[in-house]
Amino acid sequence: MKIYLLEAEHFAVPGRIVKAFDAQSKADAEAAELVNVMLVESGYTHGTNAERWQHHIERLQEEYGAQHCYVEISELDVH
Repeated sequence: MKIYLLEAEHFAVPGRIVKAFDAQSKADAEAAELVNVMLVESGYTHGTNAERWQHHIERLQEEYGAQHCYVEISELDVH
């Protein structure tokens, strides 16, 4: 069985976000939602979706630094 671990940090909110999902599509949807929040708070007028969120987080990382602004998904095998 696989689980998908989402780890994120918002540039303006201290602390790390960690969530687990049973499907890649659910993890991608959550990642897109988190990136959309960051985009709005950065003044962007457009959002992202589950297919393009990685492109947008890279843009945010250029502005705020990757150590304080990231969203990553890891695939883990669970037995």
